[in-house]
Amino acid sequence: MSQDSIVGEVTGSCTAKGTGFSSPLFNSLMQPLGIISLKTDKVNGLTFKFTGDNLTAIGSSVLLYEDRKVEMLKKNSANIQMKGFMTLLPNALIKDKNPVNDDTRSGEIDYERDIAK
Repeated sequence: MSQDSIVGEVTGSCTAKGTGFSSPLFNSLMQPLGIISLKTDKVNGLTFKFTGDNLTAIGSSVLLYEDRKVEMLKKNSANIQMKGFMTLLPNALIKDKNPVNDDTRSGEIDYERDIAK
């Protein structure tokens, strides 16, 4: 499918905010994608906002947490397994909480759709 074959262009935006939820809720969204599993029950909030169209989305996200520990996952055809070394790396590099000393870190959303899929 070529980009020219897309009929009409849809644009929009989304903003969402959640406060005080547990990691099983977060994991129910992320684990089926085979990305990450959060191993803490101290998620204090999640906010994201983005705008997009048929091909791209850009925006920002903030995850507020304490005592963070994650497991990076890989998705095989039948199941989801933990990545050993790739789990050690984020646990060593990412701060244990957000914010730290009133400095809240955020992440950028920058997604481009693969129209060949």
